[in-house]
Amino acid sequence: MSRFAWTTLLAATALLLLGLALDAPARGWAVGAVAAAYLALLAAGVCSIRLGFFAKALCRGTPGKMRVALTFDDGPDPEVTPRLLDLLREEGASATFFCIGERAAAHPGIVRRMAAEGHVVGNHTFRHVWWTNFLFGLRLRQEIARAQEGLEAILGVAPRFFRPPAGLTNPHLRGALEPLGLTLVGWDVRPFGRGADPNAVVERVLRRVRDGSILVLHDGDARPDPLLRIVATLIARLRSQGVRFVSLEGMVSHLHLAHSGHVRNEDATPRRDGSRCRAGWGRGR
Repeated sequence: MSRFAWTTLLAATALLLLGLALDAPARGWAVGAVAAAYLALLAAGVCSIRLGFFAKALCRGTPGKMRVALTFDDGPDPEVTPRLLDLLREEGASATFFCIGERAAAHPGIVRRMAAEGHVVGNHTFRHVWWTNFLFGLRLRQEIARAQEGLEAILGVAPRFFRPPAGLTNPHLRGALEPLGLTLVGWDVRPFGRGADPNAVVERVLRRVRDGSILVLHDGDARPDPLLRIVATLIARLRSQGVRFVSLEGMVSHLHLAHSGHVRNEDATPRRDGSRCRAGWGRGR
């Protein structure tokens, strides 16, 4: 059972017992308090994917191998994503791109380039509209499946990772993802880099990043020069500490994807300068 299911069961039981055990007005106050606490937990579960309230989410990889996963949302963007791919290729860094299905259909060549250059492509819904998290049942499944089918048509293989718009979740999400074989992905470092000062974004990341971190940035609708500056600086600063940048497959293949025959063994990938990463990065900055 999910945390949502357990919380709902406990809240319903508490409300029943309080209703039987107490008289008014104490009953009213107690029932109100339980209901308010339940609603507060629901709101927290919707807004924080890291809580795993409605469905378990991959928000961090297992530490111990000096790895960080760069992930980018909301692309592909024809003005930004190709330049970002150029930078990643020059640096020899792998990443994961959570693509909006509608944008992928408009720019399939960029999506194919992502995969051809060793990056992982994930599902970020078809339209990425603000009310996606209010969808349920068939409409939610269609929104996710439409992106899944479109990306599979472009790549020849279906994505295995899904990130909801803004990281919002709801009670219906798990049921929509499981039939498609999608793993829900969040993050443990989110610097809100779009439109912010690049130096400030870099410092926020360096304060929070850890061995195994999943970092989220945005290539969709981003300003290319600040984004490239952020990514290039992070790669340089973290590599100086022995960190390698891997895709989500490289981060979790030994845990979740070992059955797949085409997962790359990125643990054995040398750094761009030919040296191996040193152990012991530990807790980061």
